[in-house]
Amino acid sequence: MCTDRMARVAGLTDIFAIGHVALISNDPDYPKGHPQIAQPAIQMGKKLAANLSALVRNESLQPFKYFDKGDMAIIGRTKAMADLFKLRVHISGPLGLIIWLFIHLLSLVSFRNKFITLYDWVTAYISKDKSLRMIFRTEKHQP
Repeated sequence: MCTDRMARVAGLTDIFAIGHVALISNDPDYPKGHPQIAQPAIQMGKKLAANLSALVRNESLQPFKYFDKGDMAIIGRTKAMADLFKLRVHISGPLGLIIWLFIHLLSLVSFRNKFITLYDWVTAYISKDKSLRMIFRTEKHQP
């Protein structure tokens, strides 16, 4: 759906769209729309929450501005790549993997989640057990 920079669906005043269903085509930095990845959707959600709060208080809405934090990907068991903050710095190999792991751990909410995730990663790395990456439900789920 085409939206304006406040996430309002084109032609409507009280319907909003964010993330993968929103196309903000009037952003000069992204004339063909924002990347269809999680970061723009997360940032749009935060901006829309702030704008809805402003709307309730009869304040003006602020336009969405995407901040590109960069790209990261795991390439293999011992390698990853990170292009951070449009600095034109490309880090790959084992150092890229360490950066990828560190940034992902930082994004988790609690110390407990960070510790458990790190423990799972270390166990999976040492044991080479791919089943540690899967979630199994043992009880029967009733709809």
